[in-house]
Amino acid sequence: MAEIGLGTVQFGMNYGISNKGGKTSTLDASKLLQVAIDNHIDVLDTASAYGTSESVLGEILPKPHRFKVVTKISPLNLAKIEKEDIEKVEEVFKDSLKKLGQNKVFGLLLHNADDLLADGGFDLFSRLQQFKSQGFVKKIGVSVYHTNQVEKILTHYKIDLIQLPLNVLNQSFHTEGYLSQLKSHNVEVHVRSVFLQGLLLMPLKEISNFFAPILPVLKRYHGFLKDNALTPVQGALSFIQQIPELDVVVLGVNNAAQLLSNIKDHAVVQKLNIDFSPFAVVDEKMINPSSWENR
Repeated sequence: MAEIGLGTVQFGMNYGISNKGGKTSTLDASKLLQVAIDNHIDVLDTASAYGTSESVLGEILPKPHRFKVVTKISPLNLAKIEKEDIEKVEEVFKDSLKKLGQNKVFGLLLHNADDLLADGGFDLFSRLQQFKSQGFVKKIGVSVYHTNQVEKILTHYKIDLIQLPLNVLNQSFHTEGYLSQLKSHNVEVHVRSVFLQGLLLMPLKEISNFFAPILPVLKRYHGFLKDNALTPVQGALSFIQQIPELDVVVLGVNNAAQLLSNIKDHAVVQKLNIDFSPFAVVDEKMINPSSWENR
């Protein structure tokens, strides 16, 4: 059963299609961290691309602490990775450690898995392995967006950790067998986007016309939740909790009350056994938030 991890993108920027509160204040972030401590939440997820998230964490993290901090290197998006690009990656990572106020982190991911598949990717991975051997990080890996990235990465690299999107609408990593494949390679699996940036939690009347192609699915899903006496949060978490290959579900929240509510719902749905397969969507534009600009 997947454990809860705390996503901190909201600590550094206004994030989420349903987020009406904007960026989480440092005071609220500190309260969130205390709730995480009190409820034995171990994983904190951040990234160099998350605005001031790393800096805020560096300000509010207790010293010492028991959190497993996972951060990410911003995408290079290059066809060919040169030596100077790899040096820049090292510079960014060391800057992340400085912002976080840490001399090491639990996990370091490449925010764009395709950076390892570019010309020069093996040299880039060697530098990540160097960070690991030097004790700056315990686990190295990638963040992926598409199922085809998983097979390519596993063919060429021995990663320790992966983060991927998984939710009621975007089920492909589960249904196509990639989670089992990752576990067979002893890869720790963290899932994000369980609420699909809040889309799965929004009242139907508030959903933009952009999502008209999947509105019938969403309507059926909301009816399904009502029939099963589940809230939208409980439905989203129930889907995740039925998948045994997952280690951590990263939840992004804006305040302590939301996190406490999610923790309660997480406990409620642990023993449910419900079929969510009828709600899977294959339209990439609808289930990939990077396609949602200004929505």
